[in-house]
Amino acid sequence: MDIEDRLEVKVVEARGLVPPRGAGGTCNPSVFVSCDSETIQTKTQSRTNAPQWKDAEPMAFFHVAEGAANHLVCRVCHKDLVTGRSIPLGTVTIPLSTALLSPEIPIDEWFPIIALGDGLGDASEEGDLGSVHVIVTYFLDDNFGMDEGDAGDASNQLPNCLVASVARARNLAPVDNKQTCDAYASVSVHSSKQSTKVVRGTNSPSWDQTFALPGAFALRNACATHLIRVMCRVLSQPYIHNAPLPS
Repeated sequence: MDIEDRLEVKVVEARGLVPPRGAGGTCNPSVFVSCDSETIQTKTQSRTNAPQWKDAEPMAFFHVAEGAANHLVCRVCHKDLVTGRSIPLGTVTIPLSTALLSPEIPIDEWFPIIALGDGLGDASEEGDLGSVHVIVTYFLDDNFGMDEGDAGDASNQLPNCLVASVARARNLAPVDNKQTCDAYASVSVHSSKQSTKVVRGTNSPSWDQTFALPGAFALRNACATHLIRVMCRVLSQPYIHNAPLPS
């Protein structure tokens, strides 16, 4: 049976890139993204160590489930405008397990660049080669794995994720002897996090927001603990409270 699926990868931006020796202090960067045997390249930016590709369309890799790929490899390169060579600056390896188990839930993270090959700048010895912001989303045919009679209920199926509703808080304690808080709440699952809007000037904020965060849970009845974080900021001072949420 053919599986209609695709993996969308958006390389958003990079920061702190280390140019090769002799490049004049800046890079002409691009990122080569490989999934299984297919590789797609971003556009090459000019003379910047903090390139952005925010306006680019996501890359699409199809029939991922039929292949053997369990990770993405992103090679960050500098283009030598004299020779036309792409000089490697480093690489990022992104596991696909969470994305494949959580269809339609974006994995939105910054990933550190790891040293690869020659031609790296002086900072490579310290291990600081910058990082890349990548968004990975897996899409699967709504009817995959269902009998024909169940297809009508496909719209009611939830992906493998934690759905959290943050309603309100009360009697928060501001810091620095202030009277009120500027409060927001963050919900974290593993390395994924989403935050509410900031409600200003109150110790009993109301958010009423719902989030879906990806989860890579191997067993349906497995137990895990997640955290909801309430952070109140008065000027620059944070007040943080963590509350466990049983899954």
